[in-house]
Amino acid sequence: MSSIQTKIWFYYSNGKDHGPFDPEGITERARSGEITPSTLVRRQGRDYCEAQNLSFLSTAFGDADSAKPRRDQFGAVVRKEKPLSINVPPPFPVPPPLPESNTSSKVAVSPVPPSKTLPVRKPEEPESGIRWIFALPAGVLAAVIVAFPIHWFTMVNFGGWAYEPFIEIRDRDTLLSIELFLQALCGPLVFVYCAARTVPRYNRLVAVLLTVVIVLGLPLFANWWNSEVIASGEGILIETNVLRTLANAVGSMAAGWLIHLTCNVADERRSYIGPTMNKP
Repeated sequence: MSSIQTKIWFYYSNGKDHGPFDPEGITERARSGEITPSTLVRRQGRDYCEAQNLSFLSTAFGDADSAKPRRDQFGAVVRKEKPLSINVPPPFPVPPPLPESNTSSKVAVSPVPPSKTLPVRKPEEPESGIRWIFALPAGVLAAVIVAFPIHWFTMVNFGGWAYEPFIEIRDRDTLLSIELFLQALCGPLVFVYCAARTVPRYNRLVAVLLTVVIVLGLPLFANWWNSEVIASGEGILIETNVLRTLANAVGSMAAGWLIHLTCNVADERRSYIGPTMNKP
């Protein structure tokens, strides 16, 4: 194809046609800015159209725009800033995996079922026979100590020691009977409770045994002693009556009931903390 046949493009500018041009020639004029996107361009034998509607010229306009310097709103040339180059150190090398040990025997650990919880071991009290030895002395000491407040209580409320006593009793035998009754009630209570609390274990059983000894053993011992004194004619008789025996029984059984309540509270605390493990 000859160059004459390819010169088929014209453009209209300043009131007249310019051309003909081949595609390369009219593209060069679009790049140089002589032909703008709004310039009318036509092919030979066809009507005019804007240059930006022609695909091969729109590419030329893009190249021309990129070649022109970019200006801001005041007309100054905007320089392109070069991106900052940051020297990032290379990452640390990943250490190679450790070689597996060639052990022939491996311990298999079985997981704990979620529904079961391991028992919590509670530190147990050291085994000591001293508490068993001092159980009875502790009970006797407590009964002796409580005798003084009972005597003061009787004399203040009934013996006229207070400025305004509850009931003033002038008869010394009656005052003594009231005091002995209170001693028979409170003495076994304090004796059984303190002795059963002193032992390191079997508190309920100890309380029951001491109650049996007081309720049954003391009357039997008093009867045997009085018979021996009467037979020999020497010694001091032990005064006993039904009211004091009943007071001994009520006081000792009340102590057993208190020991039972105390043990229940201890069991509830122990169950809240967790079951204790048995010794191997």
